[in-house]
Amino acid sequence: SVFDVLGTHVNAPKAWGREVVVNWTFTDTHEQIAVTLRHGALTHVAGKRVGNAAATVSLTRAAFNALVLGQNTLAAAQAAGAATVTGDNSAAAILFEVLDRFDAGFPIVEPRRPR
Repeated sequence: SVFDVLGTHVNAPKAWGREVVVNWTFTDTHEQIAVTLRHGALTHVAGKRVGNAAATVSLTRAAFNALVLGQNTLAAAQAAGAATVTGDNSAAAILFEVLDRFDAGFPIVEPRRPR
């Protein structure tokens, strides 16, 4: 899932002291995902909402994809009416604050350089 990919982008030292649980609801696909950021790692459970979540974010999958791709911010999506946040707005934004952006097409093995 997209949350598995996001988990690989978490900057663990930056996220280490942050702990948050956020429910995500995609209004068009009716998916529900409970996401936990704890000890520098991101985990999720699909098809579930948790009662102790700091926030619940409701938006379309397309609006979420724009957030993940860096084409929009959560605050801008809320201002445009594309997303609603119930609970702690800053808790929902933490997920995107601890992500590193890197080129996924980097070479894993470099060719041997001539001596």
